[in-house]
Amino acid sequence: MLRDGSYVHMVLAPQTRRGTIHTKINHKNQPQFVFRLDPRFDDHLREFFINEGDVVECLPPSDAEVAAINAFVKKG
Repeated sequence: MLRDGSYVHMVLAPQTRRGTIHTKINHKNQPQFVFRLDPRFDDHLREFFINEGDVVECLPPSDAEVAAINAFVKKG
């Protein structure tokens, strides 16, 4: 069960869109959360609302994994 502060990855971008969720709200009877991208990633996104079904709880990546992802994205 997702809760405030859970570390998650987005289903459609599991490697590059990882972060924490906050501030649960109900929009049209569907739970939504504010998504905050992990600040270690180079791609700096603003906070945005995301549906509960669009994220999966996971463990935070290591610093080495984040560095590899950042390097891969830069080359992409």
